[in-house]
Amino acid sequence: MRILLSALRAAGACADQVALFEARFGDGVDVTEALCLSVADLFDWDWAADNLLPAPARAEYWRAMPHAEAEYIRASAPARAEYWRAMAHAEAEYIRASAPARAEYERAAAHAEAEYIRASAPARARAEYERAAAVSFARAALSLTEVRP
Repeated sequence: MRILLSALRAAGACADQVALFEARFGDGVDVTEALCLSVADLFDWDWAADNLLPAPARAEYWRAMPHAEAEYIRASAPARAEYWRAMAHAEAEYIRASAPARAEYERAAAHAEAEYIRASAPARARAEYERAAAVSFARAALSLTEVRP
């Protein structure tokens, strides 16, 4: 199979992949296993399979992929486990180091909230008075309309 630069563009390949293809292969290239292996880490093969292969070849590609994915998961498991061990240590260290700052923040926030409540008490009392006055006025006004014929 030959892949042409124009076919990538027509299929909607992203600009980065088109530029990379053109830099490597010019206007086109004949696909071989050796060629694909030489650029295995550069191209989006899933996209290429979905957009460049005819239906029977695309189906064959996707039939092979579960085995490849399982192999990847098996091979990367030790690295993944080491990553999570390191992350657990980093998170524990972060929590330990940030605990004093968090406690100081919570003390300052509690003080600020208490000060706000103290300072806004007169305004809240005035608002309560205004609400009571509004309700009293409405009730008084309504009582007038109920008595009238």
